[in-house]
Amino acid sequence: MEDVVNRTLRDKLFHTVGEPQVQWTPPPTDFVRVDVDASVQQNQYATCGGVIQNSQGEWIKGFHKELGHMSAVTAGIHAIRLGLEVFKCLGFTRVKLYSDSLESINMLTRDGGVDNRFRDVLEETRNIMSSYIHQAYRQGIRVANLLARNAHGMGENLMVVHILWSLMLAGP
Repeated sequence: MEDVVNRTLRDKLFHTVGEPQVQWTPPPTDFVRVDVDASVQQNQYATCGGVIQNSQGEWIKGFHKELGHMSAVTAGIHAIRLGLEVFKCLGFTRVKLYSDSLESINMLTRDGGVDNRFRDVLEETRNIMSSYIHQAYRQGIRVANLLARNAHGMGENLMVVHILWSLMLAGP
């Protein structure tokens, strides 16, 4: 279900764009932007995090969660699902979601068949996907990456961050 538009590969179902975003850009006026990322340590212990911002780049909410032992791809899918769940819980209706996990995005936008080992988490995530998903390089989702990395050792409960720590944006 892909098409080439202006020499760019686009998925017709989920509107993913073939070229990843390099730096943060604001969503359209009537959208919020959700950036998500996963972090997996050498022992395969995974966490994820994300940030929701409005079209002026203003912080709405941040979140992070320990996920347990899993692969980077599975953690990426969980990060996308959690980002969409937080987005919906906050009452928003239009989103541009960004992740640097191209493999997770590809798995969500293509049918992997009934024997796919990620089938359950893929179906759960697809059931709440009514949004646009885009790939971004890590530089474009820097705050989500920081939240994901900081979730290690924080417990498995979802932590919602209500204020933006100025130190978060001061880093590289």
